[in-house]
Amino acid sequence: RARASDDELLELLLGRPSGDLELAVVLDLDGDALAELGLSEDERSRVILAAEIARRHQPHEGDVVSVKDPRHAVALVRDLRTSTSRQTVLLLLDRRMRLQESFSLAAAACGHSGCPPVPAAAIARLIAGQGAVSGILAHNHVNGEASPTAGDIEFTTSLHSACAEAGVELTDHLVVARRGSVSLRKRS
Repeated sequence: RARASDDELLELLLGRPSGDLELAVVLDLDGDALAELGLSEDERSRVILAAEIARRHQPHEGDVVSVKDPRHAVALVRDLRTSTSRQTVLLLLDRRMRLQESFSLAAAACGHSGCPPVPAAAIARLIAGQGAVSGILAHNHVNGEASPTAGDIEFTTSLHSACAEAGVELTDHLVVARRGSVSLRKRS
């Protein structure tokens, strides 16, 4: 079964057509702001409940002590979910899998076809040069779909090899989108 679009989810949540409302915006609003948009009390209650459930099941940056699970890494790069431009972030981890530092890389580091990637060896050297033991690469798909492209998979393979040559580990490569995220490590 295909995943519902944001518009379809909002219509299901409201129980009526959503007009020009956007799910990501609506979920960030409080009750008063939702009332100003013309939502009934029942609609506001359902939206606030859905937003609270979503927040409880998305780890917060402050809760991340170590990055042992893709969800923890996604929490650190959550702004990628709603970015309207392609972004790539490199998370550097120490031996205990704790975040040392994060770097925004050129949007070209995403590995998408039609977009020349930053060389995998340069990313591996950056991880090693900062004294990190491993790194997690994360980039977004602005189309809202987190499914990895062939370019994503090919770039992950190149980066994994480059990291091994540099004596560091590629812990994961995450594709992040409004509709979710995918860990290429868990997929392989």
